[in-house]
Amino acid sequence: MLMIGDVFLILFGLGVVYAASAAMVAFFTVMAPRRAARAADRIVNRPWRTGLAGLGALLVAAILVIMLIATQQPLLTIIGFLIAGGLFALSALGRTGLALAAARRIARDENPGIGPIMKAVWLSEGISLLPIFGWLIYMPAMVCLGLGAAFVRPQPEAPPVMETAG
Repeated sequence: MLMIGDVFLILFGLGVVYAASAAMVAFFTVMAPRRAARAADRIVNRPWRTGLAGLGALLVAAILVIMLIATQQPLLTIIGFLIAGGLFALSALGRTGLALAAARRIARDENPGIGPIMKAVWLSEGISLLPIFGWLIYMPAMVCLGLGAAFVRPQPEAPPVMETAG
């Protein structure tokens, strides 16, 4: 039988997870602004390609993590949990780019401050709490976009074109 204390414990756990997610986005916004800007540009310029790359990375990593955790070897289980934590951090880095892209639209500015970014984060967190749509459609899509955007490699700049006098 489900008691009211159990319900409060579940809600508290969800609150902690969402607060930690928002804190990680704020951390990456402050500590890795160029990486977040590259992730935001990739999400805005190539959303489908980014999402599919994230889905592929998620499937490969999920299979690897499940295989490692399912073994009865403690060292492999620890490695599986470390990979899962790294996947969560990469997803948060990509979601920082997603929040930055949304904050650019909210603030109508190319370099928004932390206020619009946190508004975008809390809006995203609020949408993900919606039953059915938020849980089964929105949040998996955001995780895939975040993972795809986290794997952004800096594009090499084209060498300057030399004009010849002639």
